[in-house]
Amino acid sequence: MSDFGGRFRPRWAEAYLWQLSGYPACVLDERLDDAERRQAIRRFEQALRTHLGPGLLGVIYRAMNPELLPAMEGRGRVSREIDPAAVLLNTYSTVDDWERGLGDEPRETLRGLRVDEDLRTEVAPARRDLDVHELSALLNAHRARQDDRAWAEGQRSRIGGLHMDTRSPIAPSYLDALVRRPDVVTLTYRDGSGRLLGFGTLFDAEEGCALHQWAALPSAGGGRKGLYVDFYARGVEHMIVNRRPELTAGRAMLADKAALGFGTRALVSVAVPRPVLGR
Repeated sequence: MSDFGGRFRPRWAEAYLWQLSGYPACVLDERLDDAERRQAIRRFEQALRTHLGPGLLGVIYRAMNPELLPAMEGRGRVSREIDPAAVLLNTYSTVDDWERGLGDEPRETLRGLRVDEDLRTEVAPARRDLDVHELSALLNAHRARQDDRAWAEGQRSRIGGLHMDTRSPIAPSYLDALVRRPDVVTLTYRDGSGRLLGFGTLFDAEEGCALHQWAALPSAGGGRKGLYVDFYARGVEHMIVNRRPELTAGRAMLADKAALGFGTRALVSVAVPRPVLGR
């Protein structure tokens, strides 16, 4: 009976890439032409409608690359541009080349962190030396502070949570699986006593790398001001040394990322109401 009721309960479906908001909700085989791409999208929507039942009101493709729009568009479908993704293209020979393009403030921040004798950093892929409960506590506290800041700035939705933000608290088991991956580089910062000051993760692939999770103690709590700048510098170094074409960094804090040399890549959101699903 509960399954029957669930199929008739009104709700929208969402297609998005969890935890990587700067990447599209779906990708299509590059060998497909426009007609085949359109057909693939329509077949997905037909299957979704069958699977979720009569209560399905439609689907929202959260973030899509603009070049996918021809396959998504049609009568009754609504698309709009959303916050873009931060992207740094690899046009550098060395990290020094990148740093020379920075303003005085980020360069001073990097210099200060590099001479901090009480700051220890460790970076490696597939790490098995980390306490994931410690990481989880730091990450969720960091996000809670961001959420409080968003309240103060009026960016939260009226129903709670950041607008269009589906992120839930991160479980230690998720981080345990994440940091052990060979394609994930994890950077940790500790003080001389071993206290965790911050950590970040980076996804690495031949097609490009992406700065992923980031969390740090606030300065008032014993953290280091501007620690994230060093995290970004290490991401740039990884991109250059490994000859990756680009480094992406999500869709938030775009002004701060622009100061570090990042440009943007457009993204669109597409809403497809039930009457035109699969059509």
